[in-house]
Amino acid sequence: MITIIFLFSFLVFARAAIPACNGPVVFNPPQDTTQYTWYPSNFNGSQAPSFPDDYKCEYQVTWKMSKLKNQVLQINVPQGWVTKSNQELFFFVSNGGKIQLDTTKSGVQFGFNLKWEQYVNINPVLFNVTVADLRPNLLNYFDNRSTVITAETRVSLTVMPQFDSSYRQFFRAVVFFDGASTSETCLGTGLQVIDSKTQLVSSGKVLTVMNLAYSLDGYDGTVEIQFQDFENTKDIKKYVPLMFDPNGNIDDYLTLAFDAADEPIALQSCCDPDGADVLTSIGGTGTLDVYLGGVTKSKSNLIASYSGGNTGSTLPQLIMGSSITYVMSGGSVSLNVSRDVSIFQYTDYERKCLLVSPDYGNPSQYQDVEFEIFAPLMNQTYSNPDTVFRYSIQSVDLVPGVTFEIRCVGEVNTTVLSYNNSNLPTLNTAMSMQGSQLQIAYDSNDQINLGLHMTFEVLKSGCSSFSELLIFVFLGVFMLV
Repeated sequence: MITIIFLFSFLVFARAAIPACNGPVVFNPPQDTTQYTWYPSNFNGSQAPSFPDDYKCEYQVTWKMSKLKNQVLQINVPQGWVTKSNQELFFFVSNGGKIQLDTTKSGVQFGFNLKWEQYVNINPVLFNVTVADLRPNLLNYFDNRSTVITAETRVSLTVMPQFDSSYRQFFRAVVFFDGASTSETCLGTGLQVIDSKTQLVSSGKVLTVMNLAYSLDGYDGTVEIQFQDFENTKDIKKYVPLMFDPNGNIDDYLTLAFDAADEPIALQSCCDPDGADVLTSIGGTGTLDVYLGGVTKSKSNLIASYSGGNTGSTLPQLIMGSSITYVMSGGSVSLNVSRDVSIFQYTDYERKCLLVSPDYGNPSQYQDVEFEIFAPLMNQTYSNPDTVFRYSIQSVDLVPGVTFEIRCVGEVNTTVLSYNNSNLPTLNTAMSMQGSQLQIAYDSNDQINLGLHMTFEVLKSGCSSFSELLIFVFLGVFMLV
């Protein structure tokens, strides 16, 4: 049995007669559980009754047919909290729950309604996570089934919040259980995981999650949870979401600062399938490691590392992917992050960067890259055609159906190099083209492949200081792997 509680509370200054509270007020399931129970009885959802100052009462919600193990959840309504809450959803996932009201001297209007719903036991969704996984297993939608996750060691999870604060209440409905069913011990809710800024970990190899709010009006069922094997994440003590205002301007950027001197901190960017972060500056005394996907013990998906704020000419740097993890350690780290891709496209001389497809290294059909790199401006108007783009293809997975094209637009001519399964490019060899634009087009054409990884630098024509490094290492601290 699951109880869904709508709790309404307002700060007002009116007064009205309300029921006396002589000990706990107990609510038992009605015979017809399809109906709502309202409190006070004259409350119908439009305007909650006014309660006097210094009014205290405890409300107990009970049921006897719960299929979930006994876990009592208690909800407090303190002063301050009620002043900013017009309507909130709460969920009791046990055979008992409490609401405690203390109006103090706030002039509170208060009311709630209850609905008991029987949990239907339907075959769950099953999936596994392993130590070898490069990407977290993303669960972003629920129906009326629970989901059971099995790991090699233990299950680790993090929950991405929504920018819209009104969604917080729905994360209370995402409930985690320590085992293979909802009869196991409740580990907590999605909202508790978000507020803790840590990962939630099962005690054994199996964890179950269910979403009690999947059928509610006004909720589309979207919840973004990333699952990994704890062997990969056990060193991370704090998780922070990277969140941009979805209604903000494209040129908005975030300035972030972390103290990772005592323990590693992970900054997670998730879960936009077209996601792209642009690192514009990095400072501090610590190290910033960039993982395409989740943090891994093998570090095989580590694509860049910056140390001590020594970035040389490697920024701005574009990181594409629906899941990106930035791990900071060994000291303070500050960084600016933007979603304005043009910052990466317009470049300066001596610039050294990498270009990696969104799901590189992971078998996927979502590896497409279509990109232009512009030469530095000449007379603040046109890209200088006397620019040399020097690049090296580190890895490219041209399975049948995948195409790869490099174009360099010159002042007179355009150079085009086209590759496919029958015409493969040379790897780990420095190539140069002169022009005003370097255009990269990598198309998966719905074929599963491992993606593209290449590096490039931008030089003035006639420059004799071309780097012969195939994998750039700048100042011993910035690595492209």
